[in-house]
Amino acid sequence: MVATLVKQGDTILVGTSLDAPSAVALRRAVALANTFDAVVRVVHAVPWDAEPIRVREDALRRTIAEWAVRSARIILGLDMIACRVEEPAMALAREAVENDASLVVIGASQRRGPRAVAARFLHRASVPLLVAQSPGLRCSIVAATDLSDRNYQVAHAAVAWADACAARVTLIHNIERAPTSREAKRRQLWPALRDLCFLTRALGPIQRAHLSRAPSTPVAISKLVRAQSADLVVVGARRSGGRTMGEVLASTHSSVLVVPLGESRG
Repeated sequence: MVATLVKQGDTILVGTSLDAPSAVALRRAVALANTFDAVVRVVHAVPWDAEPIRVREDALRRTIAEWAVRSARIILGLDMIACRVEEPAMALAREAVENDASLVVIGASQRRGPRAVAARFLHRASVPLLVAQSPGLRCSIVAATDLSDRNYQVAHAAVAWADACAARVTLIHNIERAPTSREAKRRQLWPALRDLCFLTRALGPIQRAHLSRAPSTPVAISKLVRAQSADLVVVGARRSGGRTMGEVLASTHSSVLVVPLGESRG
């Protein structure tokens, strides 16, 4: 049985900067909240280097509520809007922890870029992070796994999303450093094939699995995403961020769900 990504009554936190990508993020967060029967909470961070440092929180909340109606056609209660004078990633992390959020959603264009915000956020909070783009025409998901993450968190998160949204999953595992000898190939490739076959059989929404041997894992992922016209890419990241997450965020026009990973298996 696959655990749900977001449970009934959970909080989905949306980071806004009152721009068009933030409106996309808010609309996707509300759609997900309706799907999972969850609650949406919005946080707006005023960076330390912005002027004025002192803000009238009540007035700013009303401004955000008006922006949500105007830009995203969403009605927000003022009690579900938080304002922080803080670096955006830190504000998101604090709000996520304080509200026990199950998912955080941001737009694809933040003041410091989604790549930097994602890395800083994941360093501070172990909460899945969705960098949202407008939904694609196809409800398909590409999930990238290195098969070393404990309990296959990436595959399970993708399947939980697929279960809720009636999507199908394509799983990809890339081997960058391809072995040269036949025996080394056997030792490296067969366990990967075995694990991919196991996941495909065990998790229903996984439609197919790809074992690739491209020199660059992010390039292999992005190529498959384009070929599949995938609406969502699911990748894993440890606290240090990682090259794959950063390059996928920079190269794809699909939404990206970043799943915090635990320790690698033996």
